[in-house]
Amino acid sequence: MREPIRNHISSVIMNVFKTIKEFIFLYIIIIVRPNPGTLFVLIVLFILTIVFSFIKWYKTYFYIKEDTLIYETGLFQKKVLSLSMDKIATIDFSQNLIQKIFNTYRLKIDSGSTQAKESEIDIVLKKSIAINTKDILLKSSQEDNLNTTNATVFKASFKELFLTAITKNNLALGIGIFFSLSAFLDDILKLFNIEFKDTLYSYIKLEQVIKQSIPSLIVSMVKVFLIVWMLCIVLSIIGTIIKFYDFKVYKAKEHIRIEYGLISTKSYSLPINNVHALILKQNLLKQKLGLYNVEVSSIGYGNEEKEEAILYPIANKKLLNTLISELLPELQIQWEVSSAPKNTLSSFIVVPLIISITALSIITLIFNKAAILFLLLPLIIISSYLNYRNSAIGFNNKILTSISGGFNKTICTVKISSIQSLSIKSNYFQRKKKVGTYIIDYYANKLVDIIEVKNIKASLFEEIGSKFDY
Repeated sequence: MREPIRNHISSVIMNVFKTIKEFIFLYIIIIVRPNPGTLFVLIVLFILTIVFSFIKWYKTYFYIKEDTLIYETGLFQKKVLSLSMDKIATIDFSQNLIQKIFNTYRLKIDSGSTQAKESEIDIVLKKSIAINTKDILLKSSQEDNLNTTNATVFKASFKELFLTAITKNNLALGIGIFFSLSAFLDDILKLFNIEFKDTLYSYIKLEQVIKQSIPSLIVSMVKVFLIVWMLCIVLSIIGTIIKFYDFKVYKAKEHIRIEYGLISTKSYSLPINNVHALILKQNLLKQKLGLYNVEVSSIGYGNEEKEEAILYPIANKKLLNTLISELLPELQIQWEVSSAPKNTLSSFIVVPLIISITALSIITLIFNKAAILFLLLPLIIISSYLNYRNSAIGFNNKILTSISGGFNKTICTVKISSIQSLSIKSNYFQRKKKVGTYIIDYYANKLVDIIEVKNIKASLFEEIGSKFDY
């Protein structure tokens, strides 16, 4: 594959649409208020977008020379990336709906370099060329292309995807969608001299809501909460099934293969030696049900917007242990941990409670109806208690397991060899109790990630440090 290969020509079209999307408000303004001058500007912008997209396509190409991938790009300044194939950290093989129409695939390659933007290769190729390139990069002819029948394949069932959807933080998702949508509509309606907030308030009749008694206000809030929550659950179920359709993960010699997707299909290949950590996530509901979202930390995987570094959508403890034993035995979780001492419980609860009471008191003085917000104090106390209960560290000669978080609990098991630095900090009150906050920096999909675990015995610091191979 010595001849230069360019992106599929469809990438020109996609780049044009991407550029138009970035300047969508400018285009809307010109279309809404047309005149000969603005229409001329619109035509010139559109032509320039096509020209620059074509030049970018022409100037971007790659070829393979011996065991090295050469990637060249740049409109005005040429950039050349030379990547040895044995240095590839992650290969992302995916296809969205538009690429299905053109019968193309996206191939994203990451070397795990500390210069993240320059180490990433992102190309769109015709299906046959994309598959051939992927096979060459994986040296699939003999070494690493195991048939799935020769490996243990873990497939997510419909029940597991359903559980994944209904146990998500759906209310937070709904609130995020609402604010994003309202901001977008506000920008659009301003072009027609319409205020989105005024329109919304006219339907809600805010003055009548404010005049309600506190019990009536609570009932109204509960009704709104339940409606939004149910809607978010329905959307979550549909979205999760579409996203993780036909999810499977398996081990192929020295790689972990992850494949899923209905409309947008994904296929990842992660070298096992580049997986630095295993991350388990639990919201409050998952904590009660004993379920985990299972993720991994590997440079180049999960580093895009809205991309999750998923290993398996949801698992109970039995399935979790089987997954780890089959796929990542070197990251067996250290369940025997040293938790925050009982005398630190007040440290977790008192400070958040004082800050919350002070803030709520000030708000109530300004707006007396805000007194209803004091109903949140039990939630703050519960969250603080969970932070105390979930704060722990465990370790052996090869791995370190940290546990932290309140309503959202995280269990992170990191290879000792992947930890870049370990430090401890403590204030006056922590020193009196002989505890500290442990800070762990390790290689991650964002190049470096940081874990903080509060109020752990300070005496463990030297013991953990002795496990490092300097």
